[in-house]
Amino acid sequence: MRKSDSHGRPKGKTLRRFLGLTPRAGEQARERQSHLLALRDALALLMPPRLSEPELLAQFCQLVLAQGVAQLAAIVRPDAEDHIDILALAGSRAVLTDLPHSSQADSPGGKTPLALAWREQRPFYSNPLFQNPSLQAWHRRLAAHGLRSTAVLPLTRRGRPWALLVLLQREEVDWPSDSQMLLESIARTLCGALDDWENETQQTLLGTGLMAAYESVVLTDAQRRVLYVNQ
Repeated sequence: MRKSDSHGRPKGKTLRRFLGLTPRAGEQARERQSHLLALRDALALLMPPRLSEPELLAQFCQLVLAQGVAQLAAIVRPDAEDHIDILALAGSRAVLTDLPHSSQADSPGGKTPLALAWREQRPFYSNPLFQNPSLQAWHRRLAAHGLRSTAVLPLTRRGRPWALLVLLQREEVDWPSDSQMLLESIARTLCGALDDWENETQQTLLGTGLMAAYESVVLTDAQRRVLYVNQ
């Protein structure tokens, strides 16, 4: 006979089994946490100034796979015509090929985790206990490629929506709050690295232009202290 409390709810070990909180599930959660921490540490080292933006994005996606965080990592950006541009990818491209996308919530292309995360500008995490019926087409697409779990995080540049980080896993897992916090921290770190790369690139271009100028150029601060003089 199943053990339950006065409200008919399973209790003790039975409750843990009911919620899927088995010792094996706890071990998997700790393992995922370890993978995310390793990814965060690896990302902190992936900041050599000579990397171009596409190279930085590609290496980040490769790091996601290398650290065991997901079996597919992609950075994608919806364009004005509701197409999905793949900026970087590690894993099979097929799952994202011809993916319908729409800014309209009631259209088929508006009922994917990517569309939801882009439209609402908040992360999407799949939950095996609470499957949304409107996402059935998305789950069928994943299943056709041997994938079962999704995480999609908006990426912002200069305070504006820029792209989406898409992570797909073979295992059907939830994304506990500590994993979500780590993923969102990683996404912010990546965006900060991209902003730093853009600043450095602009400064390099400006410096090259000033050095090549035929006229004398002197840059000062608000107190008229000289900051730069070209040749």
